[in-house]
Amino acid sequence: MEIQKKEEAQKTVSKPSESERKYFHRKEMGKKFPNTPQLGLILEEAGLINEEMIHNILSNNTESAATLKRSLISQGLVREDDILDALAREMGMEKVDMNEIEITPQLIELIDKRTALKYHVFPIKQTADTIWVALSDPLNIQATDDLQRILGKKVIGLVAPEDEIKKRIKRYYEGDEVSQMLDNLTDDLTGDVNAFKNYETVDLQNASDIDQPPVVKFVDLMFKQAVHERASDIHIEPTRQGLALRFRIDGRLHDVPSPPKRWQNAIISRLKVLSGMDLAEKRIPLDGRIKLNLGDKKLDLRVSSI
Repeated sequence: MEIQKKEEAQKTVSKPSESERKYFHRKEMGKKFPNTPQLGLILEEAGLINEEMIHNILSNNTESAATLKRSLISQGLVREDDILDALAREMGMEKVDMNEIEITPQLIELIDKRTALKYHVFPIKQTADTIWVALSDPLNIQATDDLQRILGKKVIGLVAPEDEIKKRIKRYYEGDEVSQMLDNLTDDLTGDVNAFKNYETVDLQNASDIDQPPVVKFVDLMFKQAVHERASDIHIEPTRQGLALRFRIDGRLHDVPSPPKRWQNAIISRLKVLSGMDLAEKRIPLDGRIKLNLGDKKLDLRVSSI
């Protein structure tokens, strides 16, 4: 009878739940590798890395989740998409495709520049009492708590690649510097194209010099912003409404704050002078080059007009 009771008792003992299994597994891993970041344990459970890889990485004094992630990606051991998938599953979050977001001025105003830079987040959408933000480190629970306190709304995190978030922060928050400088530039244009001929190269170290003509300052800032955003091309297109300015980034054209329509001829003349084009020729396509100095970097730009 006693043996039968023991057997019945054993049958009633339930199997450990998934969360319990993870807990005991991580406790065991923590004993083997006491300095392993939580990210390492999550990736090991997901089958993306093994104990040997953890040991090799930690032997190089990699102790934080951020450095572990960069190390795994740079060495080609794990793809970032796989890391994000594992984190999203672990934290019960969704991934977001940053290319599918419709970004509006109202959306950008939800989070100020300082907060976006500090917590490395980007607004995705909102309702009356909730805001969704893209973040690259969903393990940082403190960031979400801080954002809820700062914004006064419920904050829901969505997982996104770090570089994608960084690019949009630069474009939509740091890019505001272009608009601000345009607003601050004087309206006093001399209209004398010959005044630009002293600039054989563009020295971006002096791009903020207040003695430079407004158009020269704008062109210098345009180059600086294009390099900053890693643009491959700059498109300047005169239209009936104004001068359209766009950067090609990762194969896609993105609008950039544009100068006043009345600056059009002066900007075109400035670019033609810098690239060695004939100022008087307007009927045929022209090609030229501009030597661009950015700190210790020397870039060679090809210029084409049509």
